[in-house]
Amino acid sequence: MEFKDIILKLRTERNLSQEELSKKLSASKSTIGMWETGKRFPSKALYEEIADFFNVDMDYLYGRTNVRKKIHFDNDGTRYIPYKDTFKLNETEKLVIECYRKADNVDKEMVHRILHIEEKEKKQNLA
Repeated sequence: MEFKDIILKLRTERNLSQEELSKKLSASKSTIGMWETGKRFPSKALYEEIADFFNVDMDYLYGRTNVRKKIHFDNDGTRYIPYKDTFKLNETEKLVIECYRKADNVDKEMVHRILHIEEKEKKQNLA
């Protein structure tokens, strides 16, 4: 699906007129109309604003996926984390990942045993 179809669909699902949407996004009514006819496209910043307003993923707006919103949870699986916050690692976590990626299979297996990775994978597969 193309952006012009996506923005029209999102707007009509919310029962918004072009004028109402233009006020919400601080864009002119004619700009909204040009988006919906495929004559113009929003700036990157406006794409982000549109995604936030309609609570959809950027990939959905770009027409790369039919999945409207990617959902992520914390490591315990109990708390929703917005997509933009899912990849914030501290320096130690970054170093651990870098070392793991460079490790040979024996060292990786040791890490799996220490962290009980196999047991956690089994629990996830049973759920």
